[in-house]
Amino acid sequence: MVLIVGVSRRTMGRGELLAPAHVRFVPWDGSYEAEVLWRRNGDRTVELVDAVSRGKAVRWVHLDTVGVDRLPLTVWRERGMRVSNGRGLSTVQVAEWALGAILLAMRRLHETVRLSDLGLWQRPTGSICTLHGQRVVILGMGRIGTRVAHLANAFGATVTGVIRSKPVAHDPRRPLVDSLLSVDRFREACNGASILVLCAPVTEETVSIVSDEVLSELLDSAWVVNAARGALIDEAALAEAVRCGRLGGAVLDVTSREPPVANSPLWGHPDIVLSGHMADQPRASPEECNGLFSAELQRYLCHERMHNEVDLIRGY
Repeated sequence: MVLIVGVSRRTMGRGELLAPAHVRFVPWDGSYEAEVLWRRNGDRTVELVDAVSRGKAVRWVHLDTVGVDRLPLTVWRERGMRVSNGRGLSTVQVAEWALGAILLAMRRLHETVRLSDLGLWQRPTGSICTLHGQRVVILGMGRIGTRVAHLANAFGATVTGVIRSKPVAHDPRRPLVDSLLSVDRFREACNGASILVLCAPVTEETVSIVSDEVLSELLDSAWVVNAARGALIDEAALAEAVRCGRLGGAVLDVTSREPPVANSPLWGHPDIVLSGHMADQPRASPEECNGLFSAELQRYLCHERMHNEVDLIRGY
């Protein structure tokens, strides 16, 4: 029996696919009835969703990327489909971006670059701090959040991790943080913190979780670093807090609309840095993506739960 796997035509043209035994790759917009669709890096979500809607035989969708909040998970769950993602493929890249964003904020590197571009030999006007001794809160302690905690710890920061459920005594993340709290204590966790790093998925519970009330708990000099999804933040509240001096600034790799509209309050403030959704660069190699797909494929064929299987109710 041959398993038909649909991919985009651009993926077919790149010649990066290694076909395991009994697997045939076909264009997902072709006439074949694929049981599996594989969304590679660079493929458009809208094309994938359209391919699923037309492919009545589709039972499993695999993604090289992590986020699934833009997918119609409820519809797919009702169809009895399964979804797996690329969790782990960009952990190092995104965590390093987050650390870079934190250091940019603490050392005022964004202002330093602007002064240099102007030909000025002078120190930034804002307060320069060390990461050592700062209170860092990380919302979302999956692979990326856990690695950010490890890096922040190495710099001597005090780290609080915030997770979805109530922490248990034997949680393996405990040694990496000074405290581990459930999300219902998120506002409490932010009280007096210098840095808030967002590494959580977007769900019904986390949309706009970084509200004006949460921002008010942070120090006036605090910075928000978003390495996850723009929808986690009330962006109007964040922009106003920075403008009024109730927040030090923000480094955002993601926004609720990408790119933000021309009149978005996120543009134009010297202490709001937008990085254009590039934290996962350089993307995982074709070999890494092929390896993950092959491993998940074996579990799928054995009717086992896949390592990176997405809970279609929870949304991650």
